Amino acid sequence: MEKEGVRLDQFLDYSCLFKTRNQAKKAIELGRVKINGIEVNSSHKVKVGDEISIKFEYGEKVVKILKLLDKHIPKKEARNSYEVLQPYPTPEILEKYKMDKTLKELWTPAKKPDKKIRRKLKKLKENF
Repeated sequence: MEKEGVRLDQFLDYSCLFKTRNQAKKAIELGRVKINGIEVNSSHKVKVGDEISIKFEYGEKVVKILKLLDKHIPKKEARNSYEVLQPYPTPEILEKYKMDKTLKELWTPAKKPDKKIRRKLKKLKENF
């Protein structure tokens, strides 16, 4: 439905860019969401043609609004309300995520240290 404008947090929720309106509102408050390069509050009215950039842990997603939504609709239809200008995650981001995950697995012990190892660790810590 075409209107003059819809609240930013509502649009992000209705268009399935965030799971809930509360998640969208928190991201906006933390400054992770910008409209046309400007930080705004959650009550800001968005219009057709606005570009929304959303920062995630490993990158950024940029979308352009094609039509406004005023209620929840199925995901397939909701995804037609915007055009993805910069997808997330990009192949480079996926590679970085995989490397981070691999490093974490390398540093995480396979099992809990037994009593003998815990005693050695305690002695090492006391020496420092």
